[in-house]
Amino acid sequence: MRVARTAVLVAGLACMASLCLWNNCSKQSVDLAAAAVFKRMESRPFIPVLRRADKLAILEAVESRQPTLWRQSPVNDWAAMRLWTQASVLSKLIPWGLARVQEGCEFVQSDPRRTSAPLLTRAREALPHRRRNVSVYDFFSTEPQGAKTGRECVYMSGTIGSEQSMHWQTPRLLADMSPSDLLSLQDVPPLLRTEPWPPPPDSATLPQNQTTRRLWLSGAGVVTRTHYDKGHTMLAQIVGRKLVLLWRPEQLHALRLYPAVHEAHRQSQLSFTSDQADLLALTEKAGSAPAIVSLSPGDLLYIPPYFAHAVLALDSSATVAVVSESWEQARWARSGWVPAPLGRAAGSRCRQARAAAALISLFLRELCGRLSCTPTSLLLQLYNSRYLLLYGDIRQPLDGEFTLLAQCLQTPSHEDALEDGAWLQQLHVTGSAVADILVDADETWQRRYDPSVAEQLAGDYVEEVAGWACGADGVWRLLQALLGD
Repeated sequence: MRVARTAVLVAGLACMASLCLWNNCSKQSVDLAAAAVFKRMESRPFIPVLRRADKLAILEAVESRQPTLWRQSPVNDWAAMRLWTQASVLSKLIPWGLARVQEGCEFVQSDPRRTSAPLLTRAREALPHRRRNVSVYDFFSTEPQGAKTGRECVYMSGTIGSEQSMHWQTPRLLADMSPSDLLSLQDVPPLLRTEPWPPPPDSATLPQNQTTRRLWLSGAGVVTRTHYDKGHTMLAQIVGRKLVLLWRPEQLHALRLYPAVHEAHRQSQLSFTSDQADLLALTEKAGSAPAIVSLSPGDLLYIPPYFAHAVLALDSSATVAVVSESWEQARWARSGWVPAPLGRAAGSRCRQARAAAALISLFLRELCGRLSCTPTSLLLQLYNSRYLLLYGDIRQPLDGEFTLLAQCLQTPSHEDALEDGAWLQQLHVTGSAVADILVDADETWQRRYDPSVAEQLAGDYVEEVAGWACGADGVWRLLQALLGD
């Protein structure tokens, strides 16, 4: 049995939807309170601003994993910069028929591959937002009933077409975005390497140079919820203005990301639209303040892997986003090829919990022996950053389910509970192999994980193993049981 890691190969995003649209909410109904807050914030110095963007400059930024902004970039040469207006884009989109509309000013993307309904009931905001099909004509030409609900607009964002008919496959818009090869970053494998990397097991093949291009059309006030991507992201601004907030990987814990087993994983639980308190608290807390970048037509922004970002549209805007596979993605894909001998514990909930606890303990012992952490500190940070807002303080009174789980683990050590030395050794080999992936240098590419990224991925792995044993809604209980040991 293998612990599933299929999601690792997908350059996911809060923008997994095909196409985000301009909306027809009036200017008076658009809530730009977030913009006012962002404008008051001082831009941080870690974003270099350059004037010339060529392939070499982009690859240098990629190699250093340094967010970089290019003013007056080659995006200015695109036909879209001369031809696109709201009316002209609408004429190209009407033939699509129906738009998949998501309500609310803040765009929150769900992952349909994940099911975590019990977690959703505990979230501070309902996720995902309600969606419906609306004709493209009605979407643009009719003021929707009840377009203003409290501080939110309805019909703020949507998708055109379907997963099988994505917009970039049609020449109607793609022709105006050429040449976009400048934005197709080739980080894994490098430009001159042709064989698959990393070498897949059993002669299987992996997609190479996975690059996804998306066009985002947004109304003023639309916010893309804070999230990070596993791949490289290039944002080319074509129409309108945007503000981008950026957080480094070591700041991710302050963003209160949803758990890895949650369908909004890699996104922040904090809201920057309905209540500015979350944002202000971050800006005032040492070490958690973001850098602020303003995008105008013709600008090009590089966002490295695992740099969290939120995007606010100040005007009706059009942005091309290009997401390319990263070394970090391909390297972590190897964790899915490390056999996890958990199958023999299946069928007994108590035995599953003991096996998962043993693997987690062995994995963290190997990992923290080479990083500046302890298993307890990493588990506590994982719980506080991802589960605290969902389930409350770890010291609160616990339920009967937790009591039963804790009783399963009441032995001198988790390893002793397995009563099988050979199996324990297999678990140790598994935990050690996954820790090697996160800590050891890749000699071929002369690269290793940033420690903050390694800790994020370690948390994902812990959640995945715990989820196998206890289900998505039981991960928090196993974390608490491990911390209570």
